[in-house]
Amino acid sequence: MPVMLLHELFVGMRLGRHIKGKFQFNKKAYALTEDRSALFGAIANYYLFEFDHSNYKRRPFEAPGNWDIFLNVINVEAHGGAAEPNLLEVLYRYSSKDAAAEGYWHYASFLHWHVLTPLYWVGFLDRIQVGDSFRGREYFYIKTPLWQKCFRLETDGGL
Repeated sequence: MPVMLLHELFVGMRLGRHIKGKFQFNKKAYALTEDRSALFGAIANYYLFEFDHSNYKRRPFEAPGNWDIFLNVINVEAHGGAAEPNLLEVLYRYSSKDAAAEGYWHYASFLHWHVLTPLYWVGFLDRIQVGDSFRGREYFYIKTPLWQKCFRLETDGGL
């Protein structure tokens, strides 16, 4: 994760503040470091569910859906692995044939930067890049063992 993002996480979680031009962690932050699972849980929870991911976009766009929907769909679709276009089609009914359609790239960008990348950066998804050129590149996502350890979802019974 970029250092700037970590800085924004720590400030947003109120784990420290700037004193004389230097960032200082507070007692709450040091208490969280005593239990690594509590620290991970706090950071993952804040980053996925409370952090404003639109800060890193040129244009604000909020696609319909919520984390309950996203996690349950990804739980089923990425159980054996899923390509990003497949997830886009399941969630928003846009296929790769619709790339020239109005709104396609807004939804594709939202899914990538607001849902899949945060899950990848936290460690719940593994991302495999297929192809090496910008236009020929596609991402394939697979759930990590951390996913099963941390999430209890409605769709778990059907897998």
